Amino acid sequence: AAGIWQFTRSTGKQYMQINDAIDERRDPIIAAHAAAEFLKDNYTSLQNWPMAITAYNYGKAGMMRAKKAQKTYERIFSSYKEGHFKFASRNFYAEFLAAVYVAKKLEKSKRILLDKPANTFSVRMPAYGSAPKICRYLNISAEHIKAHNPALLSTVYSGEKYIPKDYYLRLPSAKVKRS
Repeated sequence: AAGIWQFTRSTGKQYMQINDAIDERRDPIIAAHAAAEFLKDNYTSLQNWPMAITAYNYGKAGMMRAKKAQKTYERIFSSYKEGHFKFASRNFYAEFLAAVYVAKKLEKSKRILLDKPANTFSVRMPAYGSAPKICRYLNISAEHIKAHNPALLSTVYSGEKYIPKDYYLRLPSAKVKRS
């Protein structure tokens, strides 16, 4: 699993681009949208939020089997013992609720100072492009591009692979003058 939403490669490929140049699991914004779609798909299949959230950890097929055997989330939680439904899966929904509780308290706290979002703009790549050449042309470091494009893999920055056509390259506004 990779990225803030811990997508496995196979699940991630259903919702994001993952190849030898890009791994969108590593981009927190793209991965958050993918996680929302994944949860929505789980809910559509299971028609129950606790089960849909637990399926994020245990898998949709496993939760479908558990639902068929036990009928309700409460019975699954207390009685289901099949497959790999162990501590992590059994407690995934409770941990989710705890995380929501903590996040809501932190949002209300005046002691937490949030970072301001980076001032960037995106350029849709009209063709494949070399990251080293783009850095030279724009007179910015690879580190500046890396900071705003976590989905691009090291093979792109080394010049071994190109930034793909149609990729939305995020650039720091303060470093690049747009014409």
